[in-house]
Amino acid sequence: MRVARPGILVAAAGVCAAALLIPRAVAAQPRLDITASGAWWQGYDLGGKRASITGPQTPTGSPVTLFDNDVSIKSGPGAEVRIGWRVFRAVYAEATGGLGVNTIASHVHDDIEQAPAITASSTLTQITIEGGALVGDCRLGSWFPSSMAAADTCDRCTRIAC
Repeated sequence: MRVARPGILVAAAGVCAAALLIPRAVAAQPRLDITASGAWWQGYDLGGKRASITGPQTPTGSPVTLFDNDVSIKSGPGAEVRIGWRVFRAVYAEATGGLGVNTIASHVHDDIEQAPAITASSTLTQITIEGGALVGDCRLGSWFPSSMAAADTCDRCTRIAC
């Protein structure tokens, strides 16, 4: 099996060479960039289900409802922190971490044995971690395939997310 490493070396050398050609204005930007944000996630309904069994008639009895169940996600807080570090004059490394906390609730009612309605709930925690690179010159964007899923091009930079 043959591994093609020359392409990676050529791309790395090109990024380093291009970083030396970027104007001084880019180099004057801060080396460390930290951003924090908060959010409130809106809840939504997941619908209802009916628990039922087949009745005693043979071979195909009518369904007998045991209870009904309505499920929903309740609203909750979220937070995100982004850290960017200027590696070279035109190359930034980024890391983003997020945390969201919601509650899933299930309301059980209309029990066949007339049990009182009850709502059971559990906390949902969502943790996200992302990484990426920012290249500060649009000419470098042609090095990366335009079909990359997370590629995002603007006037001054090309962003590639991992």
